[in-house]
Amino acid sequence: PWIDYLIFSTGAGILSYPDKTILKTQSLDEKNVDKIRKILEIGKIDHMIHRPVPYTSDFTYRLFNKKNKDFISRINLYQNLCLEDDPEKKFGRATLIIAIIPQNMVSSQTEFVFKNLKEFNLIRTTSPLDHKTLWIEIFPKNVSKSSAASWLAEKLSIKKKNILAVGNDYNDQDLLEWSGTSYIAENGPEDLKKKFKNVPSNDSNAVKTAILNWKEIFYNKL
Repeated sequence: PWIDYLIFSTGAGILSYPDKTILKTQSLDEKNVDKIRKILEIGKIDHMIHRPVPYTSDFTYRLFNKKNKDFISRINLYQNLCLEDDPEKKFGRATLIIAIIPQNMVSSQTEFVFKNLKEFNLIRTTSPLDHKTLWIEIFPKNVSKSSAASWLAEKLSIKKKNILAVGNDYNDQDLLEWSGTSYIAENGPEDLKKKFKNVPSNDSNAVKTAILNWKEIFYNKL
């Protein structure tokens, strides 16, 4: 395989591939998980808590809004990996917590989350299920795609100017801003498409096109 390393969960983990050795992990500690849970409970915000690496696919959930279709779709999709959360019980450490905001509550609930959880890294992204519902991923302040990529680049002695990034949503923005060369897929947000070079959608060879363009530019400079 052509993959040597895999950065996953928005930078919370870094894996050497194909031997699958975990090189680095980061997580929310128990105290902060409890704090976030309590605040989301107060705001009655639907959320999911994902367990630490390597059990990140397992999660508990808290559903307040029975009409949150995207949230319910994710529960149904991963019904063998999730359980309803009991806020009276300790959860322990977590890779991340995802708040899934119904479209009719985007303004009020987003404002609540960003006002009360600003000490954490709050990353907006679009649901990969219905492609329109807002998700807010909650990580420790120092977890991001760019910080993980920077750590790996330093470990491998790769200069940032020689790094290419390709993204398609807001959760890629910090990586796109950090990388030496960056491309945004055609199906990405309009404001990011104005800021970075464009390639076809992620369903139409976005990564391949970006690599070919980057190689042409890179070799022309030699």
